[in-house]
Order: sequence, then C-alpha cells, then structure tokens
Amino acid sequence: MVAGELRKVFFRLAQDEDGYPPAGTESLWAISSGNGRLVLDNTPFFVPNATLGDEIEVAEEDGQLWYRATARASDNSLIRIVVPKGADVAGIRSTLERLGCTSEFLPAYRLISVNVPGDASLKAVQQYLEDAISADEIVDYEAPILRQDWFHGEPR
Repeated sequence: MVAGELRKVFFRLAQDEDGYPPAGTESLWAISSGNGRLVLDNTPFFVPNATLGDEIEVAEEDGQLWYRATARASDNSLIRIVVPKGADVAGIRSTLERLGCTSEFLPAYRLISVNVPGDASLKAVQQYLEDAISADEIVDYEAPILRQDWFHGEPR
C-alpha cells in the first residue's frame, strides 16, 4: 500500500435477532499510513468497534480489504442519532458542528453518525442529545465508542 492512498475497507457486522444492523457488512474509506496499516477516513453508521481516525489492520480476501483489528485508537468518540421523519436534520448537524463535531446522514435509516473529536466536550454533546430527545427533535441515540474521560457526568 502506498502512503496516502485511499482504500475501501469492509467490516463484517453481526446482526441481532431483529436484523439490526440492516446489512451484514459496511465499507469505510481509509488512507494508507505507509506501514501496512490504514487510518479510517470517515465515520461509520453501523460498525461498532472502529471510528474515524483509528489506525487499523486489514487482511486481503478475494481482492477486498477486510478489517482485522484496531492497532491504534484515535481520540474520537462515535455517537449515532436516530431522527424522526420531518426532523430538521440540517439544524441538528449544525448544532453538532458548533459543538466541535462532524457528522454524516444516512437518509434511508434516518441515522446521523457523529464524530466527537477528543478536544470537543462530550458532556456538552450528551446534554444537547438529552435535550433534543425531550423536545422530540431526535428519537434516540447510541454511543458505541466513548474515548473521552467524561460521559453521563461520571469518569469512566
């Protein structure tokens, strides 16, 4: 792999008894770091164990790169938000951006995938999400990867 080269990496997903996530795989873009590893370059919608900025190890199978392990975790946290039909997705994403986050929206599943960088306030993001649930602006959220020291007001 050439350093800086953009590659597609596939992740196998374990579906629960309700069929969630809705697919058996998800692909993410990654950039070659030049040492045989890749650094994830976008935020996942369904992958539970890696996120933007993580350095990962891959294995090639049938011409495709498949995730094997996270070699070095970034400081980024991953949150996913379910929004109702008619929600102001642009407004939600704009608020998250003001809080220091980046996000991506998957309209088919009404899902916003949020990257919370290590220097953003995870506590402020959590408070915003709790307020948005109370105001019926979002349905719910999950936080599969939390890497900052504080969440829900308690040290991890």
